[in-house]
Amino acid sequence: MLRFIIRSSMRRIVVVSSVLGFALGLLACEPSLAQTARARGVTDLDCPADHVTAYRAQGGVYVARGCERWIGYACYSDRAAGAVCVPQADPHPHRTPGS
Repeated sequence: MLRFIIRSSMRRIVVVSSVLGFALGLLACEPSLAQTARARGVTDLDCPADHVTAYRAQGGVYVARGCERWIGYACYSDRAAGAVCVPQADPHPHRTPGS
């Protein structure tokens, strides 16, 4: 009986650790929300990638700035789509919030 309990427990440990490892691997591959906001900012601001930065501002909004403009995004993680950033308005000129 003890042998059965030990084998059963070991199987559970192996299954749980495998599932956990797989889940952590998926999370590591998903780009961060700031990286996704930066990538969207490159397109929305029509600015070269090396001129665009992104950061999380107050209220959980992500801001991408570059080429004398900025744009805010509502970003979230979606199981199917991964990191998603939705623009909150058209790009704004000059001074950026939180900087």
